[in-house]
Amino acid sequence: MLSGAAFRAVFLSAVLFLVVLISVGALAYTYVRGEMLAQTRALIVEDEALLIEVFRLEGPEAFAEMVAGLAALPRPSYTAVALYDMSGQRLAGTPGIPDLAAGWHRVEFASPAGPKTALFHAVPIGSLRLVSGQTLDVMQTAETTLVRALGTAGFVIVLAMLTIGYGVSAGSFRKLEAMEATLDRVGAGEMAARLPVSDQNDQIDRIARRMNGHLARLSDLVARKDRSVSAIAHDLRTPLSRVTLGLDQARRQVDRGADPLPALDAALEDLTRLSSIIGTILRIARVEAAEPGLNFAAVPLGPIFQEIAETYGPLAEDEGQQLDWQATAATPRGDPGMIAQLVANLVQNAITHAGPGARIALSAETNPAGAVTLTVADTGKGMPPDDRDRAFEAFFRGDQSRSTEGTGLGLALVRAIAQHHGAEVTLEDNAPGLRVSVQFPHG
Repeated sequence: MLSGAAFRAVFLSAVLFLVVLISVGALAYTYVRGEMLAQTRALIVEDEALLIEVFRLEGPEAFAEMVAGLAALPRPSYTAVALYDMSGQRLAGTPGIPDLAAGWHRVEFASPAGPKTALFHAVPIGSLRLVSGQTLDVMQTAETTLVRALGTAGFVIVLAMLTIGYGVSAGSFRKLEAMEATLDRVGAGEMAARLPVSDQNDQIDRIARRMNGHLARLSDLVARKDRSVSAIAHDLRTPLSRVTLGLDQARRQVDRGADPLPALDAALEDLTRLSSIIGTILRIARVEAAEPGLNFAAVPLGPIFQEIAETYGPLAEDEGQQLDWQATAATPRGDPGMIAQLVANLVQNAITHAGPGARIALSAETNPAGAVTLTVADTGKGMPPDDRDRAFEAFFRGDQSRSTEGTGLGLALVRAIAQHHGAEVTLEDNAPGLRVSVQFPHG
């Protein structure tokens, strides 16, 4: 649990906070120490100026008395003042102060109150030398207080951060364990399992919601694949059984000396249907496995419409139908072969299911944003609304389609091609008939 990402993030934040605290503390310490030293120097210089003025106005005796009196004044920091002659003899002032050369000095000395560290300034005054200074007790106390305050604050804040981090990490760890257990159930085949989502709406919850969406789509895909496999098995079993029966019948005809060709022709027809089913399944698989965007180019729909009309127009006439198409400059972006296959499947589907007397119209238009909508509309029998939701499933055949030839794979291939191009396919009532629209994205 301590290795959780949340705890590591809080731990790194705590380390960063400590680094910042130490840096800020060092700057604060340096600043406070410098300010207090400056104030101490100013106080020493102020005392010196007063003593020098007394020496100048009242003479050495008054000066010596002033030194002795100043040394006895009560102040927050201990004042140390001494007066020496040039031979180093102390004439007045605080005992224990060393005779120092001119300038600033930080030294320890034996004061009446015990050993002290002080800042001294020695200046010559006539034939005498004045050594005055201030003990650094207050400054040292302030420094110690500042360091302790920063240390205590840092310890409390870091401890609080680590405690919070541990709590967050523990909660995240429990959520991740639940997610792992759920994914194990999904991996074991329980496709209805979903990741738990709390009311906290944290990052893990948002990820769980997105994964639940993916799991729902995966579950739907697996369900559709299961239905497809079942439908494939059913649709392949029927022609295979008929082929087996036809070949067996042909063998018996040969044994009896009869003509086996009718039975062989029927078996060949079933094999052709079987080959068509397998070929369509393979095309759907290739489309779904293809990399989106590969071999994409601008595809003019006008020449495709013309070729489709020339190919399927006679078939429509044989069914008592009329196939119309509009010249168009629409140019979606995609795989030319796949788009041609999509148009062919839609037209063939309309011819197969619209019925005699229907009119089939093939058109395309481009909106101001550049998106192309391809439409195949017929005035035939149409499709019940309940069937439209499942029309794109492999091998699905509605009640109205059971009396017509077909594999139930035409619209499944259309959907696979549309999804490969990021296009949307819709089925709508054409009043009468059915209108299928494929909207390609812009560009």
